[in-house]
Amino acid sequence: MEDHSPLKAKALLNMGNSYNQMGSLFSAVPYYHKAIKAAKISGAKEITQAYYDLALIHFRNNEKIEGRGFFGKAMEQAEEFNDSLFQDLLNVLKALFIETGSRQKVMNALEALRTGQGYPYFEELALIAAEFYTMDKRMEDSIYFYNEMVCAQRQIQRGDFLYEV
Repeated sequence: MEDHSPLKAKALLNMGNSYNQMGSLFSAVPYYHKAIKAAKISGAKEITQAYYDLALIHFRNNEKIEGRGFFGKAMEQAEEFNDSLFQDLLNVLKALFIETGSRQKVMNALEALRTGQGYPYFEELALIAAEFYTMDKRMEDSIYFYNEMVCAQRQIQRGDFLYEV
C-alpha cells in the first residue's frame, strides 16, 4: 500500500491556510496540527510551514509562550531541511515578536525577503508589522511598514512574482 502521508500533509496544510486566510483561526489551527502529525510520519518538509503558521497565529494573538514554542520547532525544522526561506521568515518573527521589535531590526530581517519568492511574504509580514506597531501605538513605525507593504505590492504587480509560493 502506498504511503500518502506527504500528500496528506500538504492537503491538511492547505486547508489550514485556507481557513487562516478567511480569518477562521478556530478552524485553521486543528488542520495545522493534523498537518504536523502527517508530516512527522512521512518526514515532509511542510512541517516547517505548519509550525511557522502556528507561531505567527499565537504571536498575533499575543500568546507569547505558545508562539515561542512553535517558533522554536519551526526554526529546528527550517534548519533540518536547510530551508533558507523559512529561516528568513522566522528571523522576521524573531525581530518583531521576540526581540525588542525595533523598526530597524524588523527591516533588516525583512531585507532577505526582497526577492521574487520572498516578496509575497515581505508584503504579508510588512502588514503584520504595521498592525503590530498600531496596536503598540507606535504610529510612525506603523505607517512606515504600511508604506513598505504597498511598495512590495507594486513590485509584485510589476514583476513576475506570484502570490502563490
